[in-house]
Amino acid sequence: MKRIYAISFISTIAVIIVAALFQFLVLDKRTQKHIKVGFVYVGDTSTVYTGNFVKAQNAIEKQYGDRVKTYAKYNVTEGNEGEILQELIDTGCELIFTTSYGFSEKTKEYAKRYRNVQFCQATGSNANEKPKLSNYHTFMGAVYQGRYVSGVAAGMKIKEMINDKTITKEQAKIGYVGAYPYAEVISGYTAFLLGVRSVVPQAVMTVRYTNTWGSYACAMELIDEGCVIISQHSDTTGPAVACEAARGTKTTYHVAYNQSMEDVAPTTYLTGCRINWEPYILEAVSAVLSDKKIE
Repeated sequence: MKRIYAISFISTIAVIIVAALFQFLVLDKRTQKHIKVGFVYVGDTSTVYTGNFVKAQNAIEKQYGDRVKTYAKYNVTEGNEGEILQELIDTGCELIFTTSYGFSEKTKEYAKRYRNVQFCQATGSNANEKPKLSNYHTFMGAVYQGRYVSGVAAGMKIKEMINDKTITKEQAKIGYVGAYPYAEVISGYTAFLLGVRSVVPQAVMTVRYTNTWGSYACAMELIDEGCVIISQHSDTTGPAVACEAARGTKTTYHVAYNQSMEDVAPTTYLTGCRINWEPYILEAVSAVLSDKKIE
């Protein structure tokens, strides 16, 4: 009888284990949450700024597979984002990433209107302005840290130029092409100058705003004014091309943003920095999938 009881007990345990595995491997897959995620891009993959976000979008699809379906809207001009947001909402997106500062106001307006949709605005600065919304978030990489480090590298180049008498200490002048007087731009060029001055304390900097993300006409002006380093917060290779084109008549080196400029400025490119958006975007998706708060 003891042997029969033992066999019966073991058989029961085996059935429980099989049932549990079935629940975990089969039924759990059926009950896992699936979501749609939208992206609103100011450019397309031909622009490196947008390309860096697309890398994060691709990382979502790779990590979560069929649990997450992504939708991308490219080349959305600032001012027309409202209709694009509505399209993504009508498609059923539960999480939407907007990727240009100029989308901030309209995105927050839609977040107020659609409280069941989470909105994440890259580079925005209005999440803590009233009204504060639990479904509206702004995010930005700590790119000023990279700006500071690249400023140190630029300072080392200026010091080298002073030591070999290419320039004098009084000619330690930097030019900076800024798109708009936004916090991300200002904090970036401030950090860059501090990095330069950690090596060359007497360095000075001139900032010129283009009031567009793609213009760079002022880069040549800065070179003509005697700047020996040009850096930028704009979405174009133009400043690097300008530095390379001036080679031979002037000596101006370039520090990049968003991408390496070595291919377009092989003799004048020094270094650069870019934001990796993947960690934040992956965590935001994970939070929505898990019905948790987006940090």
